[in-house]
Amino acid sequence: MINILFWNVRGIGGKDSQRMLHQVVKEFNVKTLVISEPKVRLDAKFMTRRLGFTHVAANTNNKLWMFWDFQFQIDVLFASDQLLHVKATSPLLPDPIEISAVYAKCTNLLGYHFGMNSEMCLRSTLLGLWVLLGANAFAYFTFERLCDGRFGDAEYVALFNKSM
Repeated sequence: MINILFWNVRGIGGKDSQRMLHQVVKEFNVKTLVISEPKVRLDAKFMTRRLGFTHVAANTNNKLWMFWDFQFQIDVLFASDQLLHVKATSPLLPDPIEISAVYAKCTNLLGYHFGMNSEMCLRSTLLGLWVLLGANAFAYFTFERLCDGRFGDAEYVALFNKSM
């Protein structure tokens, strides 16, 4: 199992918050960490070391930071003010996964308002396991196809809506 943690933290600039979060990462063997609303500028070198990771990426307005360790290869597929969408590969995973970290207003479009560019990004790339992370939701599904911007399988839609 791969542990992924999404943490909405406004005080990550403080030493106590950093220490506590690093302890959680260690205790639960977190391989990928997403921080939402950090409220400070990202000092990539310092934060990756401080939190126990080797790499970091941020969305365009610095509201989402994604950290990962050396066992993963993360490719940013799309970044906007509300979304950081990546593809993760690792010897620990049987297949690549896509991870979408969301900082957005909740609506009916996939549970969040991504905006047209984000929706197009997701529609064009989702082919396998997808992990959606946000302040109000967590979900993961295997999508086999998308049709005209709507999910092609009613079972997945029902499962997704139930999880939201």
